[in-house]
Amino acid sequence: MSAIMLEGLTKRYRTTYGLHEVNLTIEEGETFGIIGKTGAGKTTLVRLLINLISPTSGKASVFGMDVVRQNAKVKSMIGYVPSKVQYYDFMRGRDIFRMVSSIRKEPHPEQINDYCEMFRLDPKMKFCDMPVNARKKTAIIQAMLGEPRLLILDEPLLALDEKESSVLIDLLREKNKNGVTILFCSQSFEEAQSVCQRTAFLQNGVILREHTFDRSFAGAHRIKVKAEENISAALGLLHAKDVVISEGYLSFFTDAEIDGVIKALSHFEIQDLKIESPTTEDAYRYLEEKSPETEEETAYV
Repeated sequence: MSAIMLEGLTKRYRTTYGLHEVNLTIEEGETFGIIGKTGAGKTTLVRLLINLISPTSGKASVFGMDVVRQNAKVKSMIGYVPSKVQYYDFMRGRDIFRMVSSIRKEPHPEQINDYCEMFRLDPKMKFCDMPVNARKKTAIIQAMLGEPRLLILDEPLLALDEKESSVLIDLLREKNKNGVTILFCSQSFEEAQSVCQRTAFLQNGVILREHTFDRSFAGAHRIKVKAEENISAALGLLHAKDVVISEGYLSFFTDAEIDGVIKALSHFEIQDLKIESPTTEDAYRYLEEKSPETEEETAYV
């Protein structure tokens, strides 16, 4: 069964689009990433999925249920982490968790304690006194309560430190092994790559293309070379893109495999060589080159 199915999903705001005719299928048990810059339409897509806003046209379904007509049942299966966390200032973390547990009609005291310990969160702290990372961790914990079948996470690593991010990534992998479907929205290609099996890049409210990391970026790397001689011939052979000089290194992006990179550079005297994963900007450029140009420019939000 499909966990999420979007069919021509569109959200129009007068003369602008938040989302434009998006078609997407995510199978049950997948970890799927939506990657997009600020304003790309990620949050609009998420809000449409949980029926916080209504579509202009098209439809969305979760586990075969229409998110508008069967909203209450759909929400009972979803754990949701918003990009910007908001609760009543006077509420303590434990109040928020108890409220979510009562809505889902399941008590989760042990689960709450385990998650608070895992994320080093004091549940007695009032929301108004919480630093930004504690607010995000509160949202993550409430989303996990009751073992939802689908986790929808909008910028979940935002405001978390490295250790907290690692804890969440490990938890998401564990949840997925147990059959939970995960929709992971992020601005960062690197973040999505650490969690997701398959991704779609969203730009201007439109899906550029769907890809798996292994297929799309097999052999793609950001190469940094330090050499005294001119290596232009090697750059040509490797179809190097985005060539820049920074901190004494000549840096470029290539989708050639590492063996090809080494062979192309073997004819030159190389002082230092660094091979890195593609950046988010590399990924965008790579996909934009492979995507058809739009016939006309439209403003999106």
